[in-house]
Amino acid sequence: MSVGLVGCRGGQERASKERDENGVSHALRTEGARLSRAIDQLRAADNDRKAALLERLAAEPCEELCSLKEVCGGAYREHVAALDAIRTARSLTAELSAEPGDEEQARVAAQLEEAQRRLETARERSGECLDEQGAVKLRLRL
Repeated sequence: MSVGLVGCRGGQERASKERDENGVSHALRTEGARLSRAIDQLRAADNDRKAALLERLAAEPCEELCSLKEVCGGAYREHVAALDAIRTARSLTAELSAEPGDEEQARVAAQLEEAQRRLETARERSGECLDEQGAVKLRLRL
């Protein structure tokens, strides 16, 4: 039994060290494909599913492409935070009295400003994510 396990490990190690005609290891291409797939799913998801898919991306292991994971994770953390700020603003708006005071209006305005700021940051970072992901896909020929 243990001989079979050693043989399997040796095969895995050899496969991870093997490189294609472009010098890309199988392990790197696999990591790139896995992370890219998780990012694509996150990008395409409805807003209600983004938080859960962001957690899945965060849980993905990385060896060589951690920068891609971090850039894209940061973009979508901002996006999810903006969605949370919008939900909070809606909740505060629903709780407003018939004639809201300055303090109530200021709280709603502050939440909307936070949402706007985070959406702008998310948009910028999403562009960086797309650029980084595109570069990885091109380099690894995914």
